[in-house]
Amino acid sequence: MRKVWQLAITSMLGLALAACSAGGAGGVAAPGSEGDGEVQQSAAPADDAIKVEQIDYEVKDGVENGYRRVLFGYTNNSDYTVVSVELLMAMPEDVEDEALESAFADLIEQGFYTVDDLHDIKMGCDSTFAVEPGQTSGDRAATYGMVYVTSLEQYELMEPDMLTIKFLHDGEIYEEYYDYRTDSYTLSSDVIDAGQWGESELAEAIPRPEGALVTDVDDGDRFTFEIMCMTEGDFEAYVDACKDAGYTVDVAETDTTYYADNEDGTHHIDLFYRSEAGELDGYLELIESEED
Repeated sequence: MRKVWQLAITSMLGLALAACSAGGAGGVAAPGSEGDGEVQQSAAPADDAIKVEQIDYEVKDGVENGYRRVLFGYTNNSDYTVVSVELLMAMPEDVEDEALESAFADLIEQGFYTVDDLHDIKMGCDSTFAVEPGQTSGDRAATYGMVYVTSLEQYELMEPDMLTIKFLHDGEIYEEYYDYRTDSYTLSSDVIDAGQWGESELAEAIPRPEGALVTDVDDGDRFTFEIMCMTEGDFEAYVDACKDAGYTVDVAETDTTYYADNEDGTHHIDLFYRSEAGELDGYLELIESEED
């Protein structure tokens, strides 16, 4: 595995959604689910369904939004569509204070960390756009929480600690962990139906995003839903679908939000899109009449 790092993963959702519409639970097809001896359509995946070496990541110097950053990207060499990758790096116990003072001089000077802090620091990234088998993600800046990694020298002092991979199989999202310290794989018991949606009148009052990977739904007094791997184009298309469904009254709209009532004055929708993470939160509720 190439020792290189950058955060962020480009949105290859167009390909992922093409797979979604092809079949599987909720209209999401598992890549390689048919005619592939290694990926069985009916069987749950193994703990090591995706080997660590199949997430071929690279860390390099680059530029993001006009700023010099340390960037992370990867190639998906597995048989599955990967929808999220998180790689955590830890500081080895034997790193000397002098090495930390040299590599992190700028962050120490700016008051972000002390040398003692740096011994416990974690470098990480969340990659939340779909990457089809054989495809390569986009690049995004590596971070220490809210602080950007500022040099490859910092990265080179650290070692891989934990790799978390979310992937599609038979219309469901599975989560796999690889522990670098113990060289072991674990498959989470939590499995998400990527095709879920509500059955209430509220759920029927709003368009269901076509081919979307739905990670959570609450079909209670108000209908809420969460979607992952949504590109900016997907968000714009969904806003257009809501407009076509009549949500065009008292509109408040930005590049990442859309609030509106429907033409009948019975329902209100709130959409919040996080472009860097490719995530959408949606809320639909009844509009109380003045008599109430």
